[in-house]
Amino acid sequence: YNIFKKDNEYILTESSQVILVSAIAQSDYLNDYVFPRVGSLTDYSYEDHHYFSSDEILKMINKYKSIQHHNKILLTTEKDATRLSLFRQFFDEHKIPVFAIPITVEFYEQDLFINTIKNYLLEFKA
Repeated sequence: YNIFKKDNEYILTESSQVILVSAIAQSDYLNDYVFPRVGSLTDYSYEDHHYFSSDEILKMINKYKSIQHHNKILLTTEKDATRLSLFRQFFDEHKIPVFAIPITVEFYEQDLFINTIKNYLLEFKA
């Protein structure tokens, strides 16, 4: 989804030209997810919890502008979208769409997890 227009979604396709921006631990998993779904991937990976500088944002914007394909986006994680949104004015000024991959959490052993938490709380003594 577009981080500035929540109702605006984007589907990755083989023609997508993606600039992937992440500041998460173990970003290889993210690259492994995105890479086979798109035509081109430029990766900007930073250390976990990185706060972006204006120079880094301008570098991404210049890279975006250098891509001569009509189907191009800047893609990030929901976690990193919060820090990129601080630069909304830069992205709006250059008409750069910024999309985030939604985060979902699943437990493989959901019943076991819930029962473990319940039992811990029931047995807790202050």
